Amino acid sequence: MGRKKLVDQRQVEILDAFERCLLQYGLEECTLERVAQEAGKSRNIIRHYIGNRDDLIAAFVERILIRIKQVAADILENTPKQKLVPNVLNFLFQERTANDPPDLGERMLGGMWRIREQSLLTQQALLNFYKEFEKILTDGLSRLYPKVPVEKCQEVAYSIICLAETNWVLGSVGVDNSHTHMVRRSAEYLLQSLENGPLDV
Repeated sequence: MGRKKLVDQRQVEILDAFERCLLQYGLEECTLERVAQEAGKSRNIIRHYIGNRDDLIAAFVERILIRIKQVAADILENTPKQKLVPNVLNFLFQERTANDPPDLGERMLGGMWRIREQSLLTQQALLNFYKEFEKILTDGLSRLYPKVPVEKCQEVAYSIICLAETNWVLGSVGVDNSHTHMVRRSAEYLLQSLENGPLDV
């Protein structure tokens, strides 16, 4: 096996182990020791192929972003135009009950929010995540509404992300997530503001 393939394989194995730990214990409890044990490797191996815990978080954020890009690309490229907006909103505003376990993204983002003041790298990773997510949504809206100025699409994209994130934060502290449909309706109003301009149909 070539050197690069070995590095790639080890990094995948370590990130897979980190993901399993994240789902089981939450971000705060994902220590290098626990990840190393889950991966069946030493802490020195983790440090050699990824780095310290902050580097591990940053690498995993990049993995999550790649997944989001893949989902976004699939929605944008394979969804009929008339179904595009509902599919995007379904992705951002999933109604959940109090009994639903947190998914991977919720555990990751929630943990990053809680530890962000302890780590500048975690703050930067969180910032990069939201900037990239805003860009993905802005690009999607620009494709859907090609005659609307990009700046307007960016305003709406950022506002929708704020709605989705606030809805998630409030749900994570116990606010009834059955209100998600109301937040989604607000996002629909924002999208309707883009429809006021001329569109290519």
